[in-house]
Amino acid sequence: RILKSDTGLISHQINYQDHLENSLNHLRFSRAIWESKLFSSSGFYTNRITAFQMHKLFKSGGFELFNEKFNSWEKLPLSKKKLNKSFKKYSKKELMIQSSSFIAKKN
Repeated sequence: RILKSDTGLISHQINYQDHLENSLNHLRFSRAIWESKLFSSSGFYTNRITAFQMHKLFKSGGFELFNEKFNSWEKLPLSKKKLNKSFKKYSKKELMIQSSSFIAKKN
Protein backbone atom coordinates (compact mmCIF):
# COMPACT_ATOMS: atom_id res chain seq x y z
CA ARG A 1 0.00 0.00 0.00
CA ILE A 2 2.78 2.45 0.81
CA LEU A 3 5.75 0.66 -0.78
CA LYS A 4 6.80 1.95 -4.18
CA SER A 5 6.12 -1.10 -6.33
CA ASP A 6 9.06 -0.96 -8.74
CA THR A 7 11.90 0.18 -6.47
CA GLY A 8 10.70 0.02 -2.87
CA LEU A 9 12.45 -2.21 -0.35
CA ILE A 10 11.55 -3.31 3.16
CA SER A 11 13.89 -4.50 5.88
CA HIS A 12 12.82 -6.59 8.86
CA GLN A 13 14.56 -8.02 11.89
CA ILE A 14 12.25 -10.30 13.89
CA ASN A 15 12.79 -11.69 17.37
CA TYR A 16 11.08 -15.04 18.15
CA GLN A 17 11.97 -15.42 21.82
CA ASP A 18 9.73 -14.56 24.75
CA HIS A 19 10.15 -11.24 26.55
CA LEU A 20 10.41 -12.70 30.03
CA GLU A 21 13.48 -14.91 29.90
CA ASN A 22 14.55 -14.64 26.25
CA SER A 23 13.48 -18.25 25.88
CA LEU A 24 10.49 -20.18 24.51
CA ASN A 25 8.19 -19.91 27.52
CA HIS A 26 5.50 -18.36 25.32
CA LEU A 27 5.19 -21.75 23.59
CA ARG A 28 4.24 -23.53 26.82
CA PHE A 29 0.62 -22.36 26.75
CA SER A 30 -2.41 -23.45 24.75
CA ARG A 31 -3.87 -21.03 22.22
CA ALA A 32 -6.96 -20.51 24.42
CA ILE A 33 -4.85 -19.39 27.37
CA TRP A 34 -2.38 -17.35 25.31
CA GLU A 35 -5.09 -15.47 23.44
CA SER A 36 -7.22 -14.89 26.56
CA LYS A 37 -7.87 -11.28 27.59
CA LEU A 38 -5.65 -11.71 30.65
CA PHE A 39 -2.61 -12.79 28.63
CA SER A 40 -3.12 -10.68 25.51
CA SER A 41 -3.41 -7.47 27.55
CA SER A 42 -0.67 -8.30 30.06
CA GLY A 43 2.23 -6.55 28.37
CA PHE A 44 4.27 -9.71 27.77
CA TYR A 45 2.27 -11.01 24.80
CA THR A 46 4.65 -12.43 22.16
CA ASN A 47 4.21 -13.54 18.58
CA ARG A 48 4.20 -17.34 18.29
CA ILE A 49 4.81 -17.66 14.56
CA THR A 50 8.08 -19.41 13.77
CA ALA A 51 10.77 -17.88 11.55
CA PHE A 52 10.08 -20.30 8.71
CA GLN A 53 6.36 -19.48 8.86
CA MET A 54 7.04 -15.74 8.98
CA HIS A 55 9.31 -15.79 5.94
CA LYS A 56 6.80 -17.98 4.08
CA LEU A 57 4.01 -15.46 4.85
CA PHE A 58 6.02 -12.65 3.27
CA LYS A 59 6.77 -14.79 0.21
CA SER A 60 3.13 -15.80 -0.20
CA GLY A 61 2.22 -12.11 0.15
CA GLY A 62 4.14 -11.39 -3.04
CA PHE A 63 7.54 -10.41 -1.67
CA GLU A 64 10.91 -11.60 -2.90
CA LEU A 65 13.27 -11.99 0.07
CA PHE A 66 16.99 -11.17 -0.04
CA ASN A 67 19.74 -11.51 2.54
CA GLU A 68 17.72 -13.93 4.66
CA LYS A 69 19.53 -14.61 7.91
CA PHE A 70 18.60 -16.88 10.78
CA ASN A 71 20.26 -16.55 14.18
CA SER A 72 20.00 -19.55 16.49
CA TRP A 73 20.63 -20.37 20.10
CA GLU A 74 23.59 -22.66 20.77
CA LYS A 75 21.17 -25.08 22.40
CA LEU A 76 17.40 -25.20 22.72
CA PRO A 77 16.60 -22.92 25.69
CA LEU A 78 13.61 -25.00 26.80
CA SER A 79 13.00 -28.72 26.54
CA LYS A 80 10.47 -29.73 23.88
CA LYS A 81 8.74 -31.71 26.64
CA LYS A 82 7.69 -28.42 28.24
CA LEU A 83 6.07 -27.03 25.09
CA ASN A 84 2.34 -27.07 24.49
CA LYS A 85 1.37 -29.99 22.26
CA SER A 86 0.65 -27.65 19.32
CA PHE A 87 4.34 -26.62 19.24
CA LYS A 88 5.92 -30.04 19.73
CA LYS A 89 5.43 -30.74 16.01
CA TYR A 90 8.15 -28.24 15.06
CA SER A 91 11.64 -29.50 14.41
CA LYS A 92 14.45 -28.66 16.76
CA LYS A 93 16.04 -26.70 13.89
CA GLU A 94 12.97 -24.49 13.61
CA LEU A 95 12.61 -23.99 17.37
CA MET A 96 16.30 -23.08 17.67
CA ILE A 97 15.82 -19.86 15.64
CA GLN A 98 16.09 -16.92 18.01
CA SER A 99 15.77 -14.16 15.40
CA SER A 100 15.74 -13.64 11.65
CA SER A 101 16.18 -10.80 9.24
CA PHE A 102 15.68 -10.06 5.56
CA ILE A 103 15.34 -7.39 2.92
CA ALA A 104 12.45 -7.75 0.49
CA LYS A 105 10.84 -6.17 -2.53
CA LYS A 106 7.36 -6.60 -3.91
CA ASN A 107 7.14 -8.93 -6.92
